[in-house]
Amino acid sequence: MGTSCSKPSKSNFAGEGRTLGSTPVNAPTTNESSHPHAQLPSNISQGAPTKKTLETKPVSAAGRAAQERMSKANAATGKLGQQLAEQKKQTRNDTLKAVSTEEQGHRNAQSNVEARNWN
Repeated sequence: MGTSCSKPSKSNFAGEGRTLGSTPVNAPTTNESSHPHAQLPSNISQGAPTKKTLETKPVSAAGRAAQERMSKANAATGKLGQQLAEQKKQTRNDTLKAVSTEEQGHRNAQSNVEARNWN
């Protein structure tokens, strides 16, 4: 579609029509059906990878770099880092117990304020 001032263009559809499940008339023929198993690239060695192949692969290098970044991020640095590490070590029950104790302290303080204001 275009505006009334535009030039007519060639049809977007040029060629024979076909149904959804059919193959195109000029489709390249492949031999995928004759080889049901995937072939490994020639640069992949069979068996256990050697140290040299592990060092040269970019995927393994990226994995090692990610592990190094994670270990640096998890390292406790300074006072806040140590406090964060302690919080991460707490179990769910420890956290609930700490919150419960804090709430009891708030309720006791509130009841003391109400008792003072009563008299």
